[in-house]
Amino acid sequence: MALLLLAGGIWLQIFLSKSEKKWPGLVIPVMFFICSFLPILSMGGYSIEESSVIYIDDEGNEVTEVYESEPIYDDTSTGEYIAMGVSSLLIFNIPTAICLAIYYSVREKQKKSDQVNKTRIQDL
Repeated sequence: MALLLLAGGIWLQIFLSKSEKKWPGLVIPVMFFICSFLPILSMGGYSIEESSVIYIDDEGNEVTEVYESEPIYDDTSTGEYIAMGVSSLLIFNIPTAICLAIYYSVREKQKKSDQVNKTRIQDL
């Protein structure tokens, strides 16, 4: 199933890259680029020290339970956060780079084909 999704995504990228306008071929790489920021934005969630749950018990009373926990990254320095962010960006932008490589290779092949067609028309 994963291979079908991967093949379908590559086919869609090639199909969108072949369009006359350049923007459709950039849609998927931009989506991957935007999604690559999600792990960085979620890093703040690892330092939660307190959480609460509100529920209604069997007697109809509202009950709030507070849970305190040790932060996962309690003594993490700013440099380590920056290193984690940069490495996350590099790892999660691999699909972006692959889609951009497909885009530019298809567009380059299309430009060469257009040049050949122009030359043939001029020869006639």
